[in-house]
Amino acid sequence: TENGGKFYKHTKVINFIERDGVTRIIAQEKNGNVIELRTPLVINAAGPWVDEVNQNIKLKEKIKKQLYRSKGTHIEIDKKNWTEINSAICFEGIDKNLIFVIPTVYNRLRIGPTHGEEYTGRSDDVKPTREEIISIIKSVNAAFPLAQITEKDVVHADSGLRALPRPDRNGRKPEEISRKSVIIDHEKEDGVKGLISLTGGKLTTQTEVAKKLTNIILDRYGLPLIESEIDVPLPGARGIYDTFSSYKKRQSRGASEKYKKSLEEIDHLIDLYGSRYQEVLNIKADNLLTKQIIHSKDKEFAVTLNDIIRRLEIKNLEKIYDIAVEAAKVYRWTEEEVVREIKSAEKEWEKNKPLELNS
Repeated sequence: TENGGKFYKHTKVINFIERDGVTRIIAQEKNGNVIELRTPLVINAAGPWVDEVNQNIKLKEKIKKQLYRSKGTHIEIDKKNWTEINSAICFEGIDKNLIFVIPTVYNRLRIGPTHGEEYTGRSDDVKPTREEIISIIKSVNAAFPLAQITEKDVVHADSGLRALPRPDRNGRKPEEISRKSVIIDHEKEDGVKGLISLTGGKLTTQTEVAKKLTNIILDRYGLPLIESEIDVPLPGARGIYDTFSSYKKRQSRGASEKYKKSLEEIDHLIDLYGSRYQEVLNIKADNLLTKQIIHSKDKEFAVTLNDIIRRLEIKNLEKIYDIAVEAAKVYRWTEEEVVREIKSAEKEWEKNKPLELNS
């Protein structure tokens, strides 16, 4: 968007029509409005939803499935006696899977494997199971005998999907499947003009993948290719030229004095926003929560209460209601809309809460 692109939030693609070199995308916005977008080429970069998008646009019979979706479940625990862990570590789990322990916001540790078994359900429905959570706990306790965490220590659990290119042969283990990105030109593969799908890849290779995909588009239209390396930091990393911990240490005290916030508040904002934390603090609003909600709306494309909760990494049900009250003012939601947003947030929270472990 910084370079002139337009972002359609919560807009579902429902049809795809290619005719005479022009592709028409029919999409439905959150409010029910149906819109039509025209373009010479569509890039499907929907991650774990790639196959579902291709099926939604009525190409199910023409395009074979592209993805092997590997499910990964993570848990979060309070740091407590793990205060010496200030950077990511990894170890081998009881099932020989590689498990990461990563410090995160709210003084918590996020723990989980790098991959799991194939997931075959709807991408929207993925959620952690008791068995997966117990397996992570057992792995932690086997690797760190003094830890002895239990189900009661789990404050949050969630699952995600790694969208890997579907392997050519069956029976391949998740760890054996390539993490490389694969770009599929559906005109060559399936006879469907005007559509390219991107599968695989990961955050650490995103700029290289973007360059590769952009060059395919440029080459198609006879335009000069990008030859140089792309060196573009993530938004929250701009201006950070040394280690993150050094940056935070340098910034905290001065920012605390400038904005009249505690060191803990500043540290939390830097953890959450990186070098963009001052953007949040400079927003004119009565309180910090409202500033964060406005930032989520204007800079992070948040539309729903669930969007805001994800941006703020909130995993406490009581805080959801406080956020809903402030968000209603910013978004000017009606009472009916507030109720609908809260119910949706409660449903999402219910899916990921760990309380069932203790019942």
